Amino acid sequence: MTLRPLFALPILVAFVACTPMTPPPVGSGTAMPSEIVLRWNVTPAKEGEFDQPNATLSLMLSGAVNDTVMVGTYAGSFAKGEQTLPERKSDALLYGMFWWAGAGDEFAIVRAKPDTLEVRHRGIDEQAKPGEFETLKTVKIPADATVRSAD
Repeated sequence: MTLRPLFALPILVAFVACTPMTPPPVGSGTAMPSEIVLRWNVTPAKEGEFDQPNATLSLMLSGAVNDTVMVGTYAGSFAKGEQTLPERKSDALLYGMFWWAGAGDEFAIVRAKPDTLEVRHRGIDEQAKPGEFETLKTVKIPADATVRSAD
């Protein structure tokens, strides 16, 4: 009775030894370019005079780079890029704006160099043509990273 299990052992060993191994896919050892996902984080702040809403804006990076970049505190309600006029977005990876009582602030995240993102800002007013964006902050990223908006 104990011979039957031992009889099957050589057959099992032969079967496993003759089974071809699947080679790893070509290029599997090379790392894919890293990805960075951008999104805005808006946190309510203390109201200003005449019930003016205020909020603190920061840029959140996740993926190959995990970082929070504090942009500042601004007056008004915040609108993300998909909620704003298409002609305002330009070449920004991420866009947003605050608006309160006829004036506001626009923000754009732009890849200025392969290894650098810029947080750009400009003031806007319903009575004047918008000026040029100014760089508020720079963020270093891997040059081979792909960058996209979470929004």
